[in-house]
Amino acid sequence: MFFPDYVALSIADKALSVIFIILICVTNIALLGRQLSRPMFYRNAKLMAIISLAVGDIILALFPGVITAKIYFNQQWIPICRVNLLSSTYFSLMHFVFGIGLVVLCAESHLRDFIKKSGKETASALVLSSVPWIIGLSVILPLCLVNAEYDFFLQDWGVP
Repeated sequence: MFFPDYVALSIADKALSVIFIILICVTNIALLGRQLSRPMFYRNAKLMAIISLAVGDIILALFPGVITAKIYFNQQWIPICRVNLLSSTYFSLMHFVFGIGLVVLCAESHLRDFIKKSGKETASALVLSSVPWIIGLSVILPLCLVNAEYDFFLQDWGVP
């Protein structure tokens, strides 16, 4: 019978959580530096969408990553229900926003000629880069809040 080595699993969880946090920061900062160094980036919807998703990844992906790392290093669940709820909400939001962002990037590639003919490249770049966030917040936040059972958390942790 196989018995897992829980000490090795704990060390691996800790190491991987720290590595992922560092990789998220390094890759997104490199991506931002590359995109922001391009001239007239604010007129290109594709570059603005990539910049928007990179900033969102730095902000929103680090929060659940740090919470998960804290849980691994402390070897206990954090008894703050709102922090856990926010962590799971942000984790769900990032995947949804990235998916919508890919759809927006594909739509932008098909609408590129129409956008250039209309002469409103900057406005369309701002609108197209904000669409994934607006749709993500209007869909994911209500779904996560509907699933929130504050009474259960309060009874479980004994918080008054």
